[in-house]
Amino acid sequence: MNFLDETHNNIKYWIASNHFPLKLFFISRIGLFILVYLSLVMIPIADLPGLWRSHPDNLLLDGWSRWDSGYYRDIGTQGYNNTTTQVGQDTAMFPLYPLLIYLFNFFINDVHVAGLLVTNISFLLALIALFHLLSKKYGSKIAQQSLVLICVNPFSFYFSAVYTESIFLLTTACAFYFCEQKQYFLGAFWAALAGATKFVGSILLIPLIVLYLEQIDYDWRKIKPSFLALFISTLGTIFYMTFLATRFGNPLQFIDSQKQWSGQINSLPQIVGIFQSLSPDLILSGNYGEQSATPIHMYSLWGMNLIHLFCLFWAFFLIAFSIKKIGIPYIVFSILTVLISVSRFQGMGRYLLVAFPLFVATAFLLKNKSIYYSYLYFNILLLSLFSIMFSHWYWVA
Repeated sequence: MNFLDETHNNIKYWIASNHFPLKLFFISRIGLFILVYLSLVMIPIADLPGLWRSHPDNLLLDGWSRWDSGYYRDIGTQGYNNTTTQVGQDTAMFPLYPLLIYLFNFFINDVHVAGLLVTNISFLLALIALFHLLSKKYGSKIAQQSLVLICVNPFSFYFSAVYTESIFLLTTACAFYFCEQKQYFLGAFWAALAGATKFVGSILLIPLIVLYLEQIDYDWRKIKPSFLALFISTLGTIFYMTFLATRFGNPLQFIDSQKQWSGQINSLPQIVGIFQSLSPDLILSGNYGEQSATPIHMYSLWGMNLIHLFCLFWAFFLIAFSIKKIGIPYIVFSILTVLISVSRFQGMGRYLLVAFPLFVATAFLLKNKSIYYSYLYFNILLLSLFSIMFSHWYWVA
């Protein structure tokens, strides 16, 4: 067998081994891109001050760069400046995703297309990594259902937008996959990349330690030097802190910046405000205050706040339901993700996208086929709505 034949066979084997995640990725992403394109063609965006467009002459690409995408664009082309804008400071954004945008942009010279390539390639690879991780741990049926649930989640359009969710899902899935295979150095390396992508990545060391202890039956006498490799997972956040200390004189600047974002748009008192506003008259009228006259304003979508609050309670329910089903390390990861995200609950639906064990728990919960397909149908409807809202500059998460 010559080299070309061997390569051809290897490619065929890889495609066959990853047929399901490949098929799922292309069906779900092509559908979303067509949906967003048609929505922009048929429902033009209002010409309001402050609304920038990445590709106003190419509606197939334009709808996928909104809101925080502008920060990643600017960091990827100009670097960090830590100046305070109307919303917050760019140092709240961790560096790996903007760095990848910079590298891709160097070759294609279009920063938004670079961001789209990074997110969509990362999402494809994340589905593949998750498919193998979940198949080995829970079986192929649960793995397939979990991936479907991820792809049809109402907020899963963020996996194709210029946002960090795709690359964080990829790095987290690889971290768990390699640690499950007891390749702790590789697992910690991917965890370090997660820690350089999002703040929640800084806590991956904890569930990975729990996973290690579970593998040695919590017998401290079985701990080997390989255990120390897990601490490599902290290097992503440490490197970013070192950069912040050198550049801005404050290694914890990202925390100060996160507090600024949380204080301005996503503070916990708003949860109380939602309950206070749950009156039949308010719900039926749809009149949620003076700012409702400007539908693109992020504070106008009272209904989205209610949905994010539901996501929070749904996450806690899934965690309680699945403690004995998905394993303690994955429960720990899910709990920490929820707790870190709760201070900015208005993005809860998006933040929980990366907590993949919750989708496994949902797959275990929805054993009845009728209920499972009804759940998918409802999710697809909301996914279609939220994708159109996002592309038209409505605040979603």
